Amino acid sequence: MHDAGAGWRTIAGRLHVSPNVVKGILGNTGKLSSVSRETAKAVQLGRQSGLSMRAIGRRLGLAHTSVQRACRLLAERPEYARTEEEYQTGLKRDKENICRLLSGSLRGLLVFDLHAPHIYWPALRDALKAKGPFDYVVIGGDAMDVQHFSTFRKTNAHTLAEEIKVCMEAEESLCQKAPVVIKIRGNHEDRIEKRAFEHLNDLMGMMEGKPRAILSDAVRRISDWYLNPHPAVRVHADWWLAVGDPERPNIISHPDRYMANRLSAPQAISRYFADRGIRPQSLCVGHLHRYVPWTPIQGVWQSEMPAMCLRMSYMNAARAYGGALHAGYGVLVTKKGAFVPNESYVHFSASL
Repeated sequence: MHDAGAGWRTIAGRLHVSPNVVKGILGNTGKLSSVSRETAKAVQLGRQSGLSMRAIGRRLGLAHTSVQRACRLLAERPEYARTEEEYQTGLKRDKENICRLLSGSLRGLLVFDLHAPHIYWPALRDALKAKGPFDYVVIGGDAMDVQHFSTFRKTNAHTLAEEIKVCMEAEESLCQKAPVVIKIRGNHEDRIEKRAFEHLNDLMGMMEGKPRAILSDAVRRISDWYLNPHPAVRVHADWWLAVGDPERPNIISHPDRYMANRLSAPQAISRYFADRGIRPQSLCVGHLHRYVPWTPIQGVWQSEMPAMCLRMSYMNAARAYGGALHAGYGVLVTKKGAFVPNESYVHFSASL
């Protein structure tokens, strides 16, 4: 049972014997060794960064079996759950790792708002035909519509399984475009977490600190699982990431905010980063479903990215000026981490 992947607690429960008996037998056969909390945390951070278990083992100097045991320990011991501080620290570390990974002279393909299964496939085919080569692809949030978890009226709603299937198909095609594919979280992916917490608020209010933290972390893990259907796609579970020069980064974002006037949302987001001591070279914003080419404003190149979805129900939200929704993609070019405006562009495919 242990060779098949079952942990010692699981084995004891199935055989109706003392856990100490199982631990003793496994220890005597050399199949069980202790894994410290610190090791388990290091393995957890590696998994959050998208590393394989073998890559984590090489980085930490651990045998592959030790990494497997740490992963089982994390699943079996809820007290090893991340606290809010650890979760935010993990996000910050992942941002730094991505920025270092994408800090050279690179060409990136940016696709936003697929809203699977409502993908506008002609726009996605345009992106797949974009002149390369590309070093990375960023899927800029709202890869799935997650309509079943919406509080809005559901019209011809697909199941979440159907959404995942279509999203997998789109992500598989994007994985053929570049060796690195990274996805950030959008407001639609947040629907799962928001609805879960809405239903759990009363229960969590009755809990003490640690049990409440364990439940919060479990909800996050469920949400992250839905966010990551394709094994080759690296997920950064936040609404923005940075590429290029860490001192003056190029920011790719999907904020949960909408402003009717063109370029007003990027300027508001610029103030958000300025308040946190971050001054980007360039800033592109998804979520608005509208085409606005790269434009210099107060020393920052700003753009609004069109969507990969043309859906009538979104027209009512007036996300695009002129009462239209725009489909297309973006290209971000950096040289030694610096934004290259004459090679970066936003491509317009269609409108509704």
